[in-house]
Amino acid sequence: MNRRLPENKNLILHTDQYYELLPVDDYHGPLIRQYLHRTLLTQERACAEYNRVTGVVCIARYPKNIQLQPIYYTNYAISEFFNSLDSKVEHNRKMAMQKYDRVHDTSVRYTWCREYGELDLPHFHIALFFNGDAYRSLGKIESIKKGEVERDNLAWRIRSAWASALNLPYKIAAPLIEFPDNPVYHVNRDPGEYEGFFYRASYLCKAATKRFGDGQHAFDSSRH
Repeated sequence: MNRRLPENKNLILHTDQYYELLPVDDYHGPLIRQYLHRTLLTQERACAEYNRVTGVVCIARYPKNIQLQPIYYTNYAISEFFNSLDSKVEHNRKMAMQKYDRVHDTSVRYTWCREYGELDLPHFHIALFFNGDAYRSLGKIESIKKGEVERDNLAWRIRSAWASALNLPYKIAAPLIEFPDNPVYHVNRDPGEYEGFFYRASYLCKAATKRFGDGQHAFDSSRH
């Protein structure tokens, strides 16, 4: 018998250590089956389109000492983040085409979840998928405090997109994007990388620390 999430009876809880024969991160309690489905579907679509896929995980936070306009605390911010990231990636690919004979394009696929932590501020966990022939790494993750800013790599584009989404200067917003340990996977290089990234992304599917019924989606994914 399927257990349903008490806060939203449309969502089914997943308590098994595997989903579609792939291991999942159930350390923090039950996951949500519909979220797992969309996460795996997004990963499968990326791997179907590109021979190589680069997966990236990151966390987008709000500033603790700056009061933003109320709209930024809705999912407006995460929508603007992906709009900005799409534009920055598209611009980078167009600039590369003017310099090089052979350039690989990429779409930006993603899943994200909205969670709550300290100070009752929401934050977003994000899984990103890129053409691995366009982006193989984040590049140098600069030290903002030291004033080191590398403006021609994927890490900068992700951080700059969050700055644009919050309408904040780069130096204020950039540290709000956290890249955890080992944030990059070459997803379809081998089965271990494929399984490893899905396991990492399955964390976004946990029921804990999410809020339901507040008018904001707790999870979403790209539609293509």
